[in-house]
Amino acid sequence: MADATLDTVLQAISELRTDLVGRIGELEGGFGKLEGGFGKLEGGFDKLEGGFGKLEGSLDKLEGRLDKLEGGFDKLEGRLDKLEGGFDRLEGRIDRLEQGQTRLRVELSERIDRLQNGLDDLRQGYIVDWANVERTALIARGASDETRALSIQVTELTKLVRRLEAQMRDLRGAG
Repeated sequence: MADATLDTVLQAISELRTDLVGRIGELEGGFGKLEGGFGKLEGGFDKLEGGFGKLEGSLDKLEGRLDKLEGGFDKLEGRLDKLEGGFDRLEGRIDRLEQGQTRLRVELSERIDRLQNGLDDLRQGYIVDWANVERTALIARGASDETRALSIQVTELTKLVRRLEAQMRDLRGAG
């Protein structure tokens, strides 16, 4: 019986060994798969690291572009500041121009008033002078008419005197 028990034990050990060898084979297969998975995982990590490297390069390029863009914005701000300064100067010039225009209007109005007053005085002087000229012309016409009337009288008186002289001569000569 001891042999039978020993055979049973050996057979159980043999079965266990076969089972263990099968399980170890399965474990080794699982480890092989696991190693393959780790290999794939390492490949994925390598690809991921490569992707991160590319991403870092792209980020560096993007940072460079952003720096250029910031520089462009700074230049643009400088130009805007210059433009605002020019606009402020232009507003100052426009204000001075408006003030000058107002002064010019006032001065022109004053000059126009003075010229208008001068023209009014001149016109009144001309009217007075014209009235004097008309009066003088009337006086001259009156004097001329009087002179004509006197001339006619003198002519007639001269004729009368000549006739009378002729009659006196005739009377003296006859008498």
